[in-house]
Amino acid sequence: MRVIRIIKRAFTWYFMLKKRLLKKPAFALLLVLIPLAVFAVSAAARGDSGVVRIALAAEDISETASREIIESLTSEKSVVLFETFQTPKDAVRSVESGKNDAAWVLASDIEKKAASAAGGEDVKLAKIYQRERENVFLKMSAEKLYGKLFKYIAYPMYENFLTEYFDGNVDGAELFEYNKNASYEGKIVEFEALGAPLGAGEEEKENDGGILTSPIRGLVTVMIAVCIMASEMFVQKDRESGAFSRIPQRKRVLVSAASDAAASSLACGAGYLSLIFTGDIAVTSLKGMLWEAAVMLMYGAATVAMCVFLGLVLRSPASLGAAIPVLSAAMLVASPIFLNFASLGAVRYLFLPFYYLNAVYHGEYLVGMAVYAAAAALAAALISRASSKRA
Repeated sequence: MRVIRIIKRAFTWYFMLKKRLLKKPAFALLLVLIPLAVFAVSAAARGDSGVVRIALAAEDISETASREIIESLTSEKSVVLFETFQTPKDAVRSVESGKNDAAWVLASDIEKKAASAAGGEDVKLAKIYQRERENVFLKMSAEKLYGKLFKYIAYPMYENFLTEYFDGNVDGAELFEYNKNASYEGKIVEFEALGAPLGAGEEEKENDGGILTSPIRGLVTVMIAVCIMASEMFVQKDRESGAFSRIPQRKRVLVSAASDAAASSLACGAGYLSLIFTGDIAVTSLKGMLWEAAVMLMYGAATVAMCVFLGLVLRSPASLGAAIPVLSAAMLVASPIFLNFASLGAVRYLFLPFYYLNAVYHGEYLVGMAVYAAAAALAAALISRASSKRA
């Protein structure tokens, strides 16, 4: 029964503090700004009428087949916008930076490999690089690539088929008619999701272990942190005004934690839904949605612990208010949001958005956030205990 009473009391405090936060115009405005800012950045990233942006490159651009495919794709008018790159590495980097949604890299010796694929060999004619998120527009756009590659595989495939079953007794006109009506279901295109570790070597050093810049996700994480820091600042103001004077000194840190947890649930909820609407969280993948939810929950908990710690260290709403813009700017710089400053090294591990953006792709960073949260909570508990003894 005691456990039930404690749970009821915790929920009562939670809803009371959440209602208190929503009555503050500044906090309500911050919540509204999360989806607005996300949609604005998403729209700016598009920058034009295209729904999907694709980077094109070839392993050997001097080949006639590769040039024909690229010229054919770039000359078409559609909602898919193509950008040509000189090397596959440059095309992939444009996806890593968020400039393009996917990169299509054509293999060398396409005609020769198409003939091998027609004979039943497992040969890839192209490779598609994209972020782990998936949406219907990327799937539909890939059909354009299949259509261009089909031209090179259909004829040798049916030439082999007709030669085998009709002993070669088919004239060119009949063979051409068969080819016109052909369809091919073979897997001639390889997909690779960016964000996985690249492994040892020079390329890993250049790309900082496969860490991608994530403007939309990064903006969400920073704005969530700002909301929770604002909550802590409001708690500091209420404490100065005597709103919590009846609460024992040693328990006031729990009020901060509860208020920040309420702010965290509201901000994380707004951020998660915003990422769903922009397609950064694919609703077609339940596993992906659940993983992102777990990362978001851990990020919210760790940020609450960090903000409670900051409140105890800075000890005044004015100091915390002055620190919010400084910390927000530091998060934007230290985390791979718009740019990836790998030269900052270990400094990046001081900022939680860095963990979140990497935890989406690498599970070990989720553990890192848990350790960060535990360390911040322990430090906050020790400072609170010392302050209570002094009082």
